[in-house]
Amino acid sequence: MAFGGYFSGPDYAIFLVSIIISILIGLYQMLKRRKKSGFTATELLTAGRKMQIIPVSLSMTASMVSAIMILGVPGEVVKYGSVYCLTGISVITNFVFCAHCVVPVFHRLRLYSGYQYLELRFHKSVRLLASLTFTVQTLFYMSIVIYATSTAVSFLAGIPTSVAIIVSGSICTIYTAIGGFRAVVWTDVFQMIVILGSLIIMNIIGVQRVGGATKLTDLITKGERWPYFIFDPDPRRLYSVWSTVLGSTFTGIASFSFNQMIIQRFVSLPKRKHAVASIYAALPVSLLLITLLTLTGLVIYVNYHDCAPPGAQSNMLPQFVIQTLGVYHGMTGLFVSCVFCGTLSTISSGINSLAAVMYYDFVEPLWSRLFKIPHSDASSGKVTIAISLLLGTVSIAFAFIVSLYNSSTILQTALRVMQAIGGPIAGMFILGLFIPCANSIGALVGFIAASLMTIWMIVGSAVIHAESKHPSLTGSNSSTNTCVPIPVPDRTLFKNQYGLNGFYAISYLWYAFYAVLIVLILGSFISLITGRTTTSKKKYTLWRYRTIPMPSLRIEP
Repeated sequence: MAFGGYFSGPDYAIFLVSIIISILIGLYQMLKRRKKSGFTATELLTAGRKMQIIPVSLSMTASMVSAIMILGVPGEVVKYGSVYCLTGISVITNFVFCAHCVVPVFHRLRLYSGYQYLELRFHKSVRLLASLTFTVQTLFYMSIVIYATSTAVSFLAGIPTSVAIIVSGSICTIYTAIGGFRAVVWTDVFQMIVILGSLIIMNIIGVQRVGGATKLTDLITKGERWPYFIFDPDPRRLYSVWSTVLGSTFTGIASFSFNQMIIQRFVSLPKRKHAVASIYAALPVSLLLITLLTLTGLVIYVNYHDCAPPGAQSNMLPQFVIQTLGVYHGMTGLFVSCVFCGTLSTISSGINSLAAVMYYDFVEPLWSRLFKIPHSDASSGKVTIAISLLLGTVSIAFAFIVSLYNSSTILQTALRVMQAIGGPIAGMFILGLFIPCANSIGALVGFIAASLMTIWMIVGSAVIHAESKHPSLTGSNSSTNTCVPIPVPDRTLFKNQYGLNGFYAISYLWYAFYAVLIVLILGSFISLITGRTTTSKKKYTLWRYRTIPMPSLRIEP
């Protein structure tokens, strides 16, 4: 879909400047590294463990932000209200968990790939299974992010979606491959500034256009869009206090605490206290981001409360920018830069983290086994660059495949897929950290069972959403020019589903929680009946990690 006329001269200028700066940062880091430490795998993937707290903390937040989040969260808020902001409580819980349960063990081991821990704690087969699963998960997620961004850029800039896919994928692939981890982090810093600045400006103008904060709050109250505190534990409720706090906590653990993108960042810092500080420094930025995206959704709702625009839920923000903010020269370009920067940060982080996993979990062990010698520093850097270029190309190809699938609930779709894979992986990490008796058989059985269950839930959920009368923002008149008010949120959505359909109707926010629970229960039981783990493996639990000798800090692949 391509529409011309939305971009003016200032819009193109702002958009192109954001792209050029991102590329220049990658070129600068490439030239800088060539003069100093050269292109080694360690330098390209962890920056020689010499990063600073502030850029790493901003990069942590930026790597979790994408076009899916920027486009999806406001759409969810318009449809269901600002209850989504309650996930901020789970963000706090998750960050504390990561800082005090994950960082102490992983930073002490000085891991390059987080999945090396699973080999140390369980067995090599567990590590390889988790690494392969993460690779598939991240490639799929990156393809969704690229496609989501490309549709927005195509809609606003008037270029074909296919061109937008190639451009967005190629740009971040190039600067990630040539600049390595340092380029990823510093472009993340720039892109995070662009994202936050764009959202702040858009919200200020949006609030002014609706008549000020007082009118905004009055319309939000009338439309019942304030956060609602429903303590009903029924998991079929899409958004409740339990799902947005407890369910989202495990979602965050799966997507943040045990995500290679985040692990790679805090192990790039020289000391454990620096790693902990970077996580706490990222916390207020993450909360600010959730607040701004929630406020964006409320501003959009107030503008469209009596006349919802036609089209998919995920297109409401682009349409709002065109119809309401587009009268200001440069605002459309600023918005596209915001979405585009969100994509660049996610894709570059994904490519770099996948390169680390592919190199340290697959390439380096295979090379050592075949040739009985490790890679030289020079060759390791070349291999890492080649892997990054290959992964970027594959993600672009996958984005074209994803473009064949149309979903109006892009945020829920992406999170369902992420949790179907990330939840079971997080379960294995938690099993290893907290259950001393757990062994590799229990971890594998628990992982397989949890994966099958979440996949089953996703497929069933897709069927029940297709068959049910899912509430629409525009009603049956979406194809006409008739104005249809945005309805009051249905807070009992899917509670009328029972039996197997009731199982499929479980909120997507619970997927990771149930996956972790299955791995812990089944993994512990299988471990007990098949023989507990050895004493040497127990030292890698949270309770005994301090017994690991400090001199053996570098864990070879």
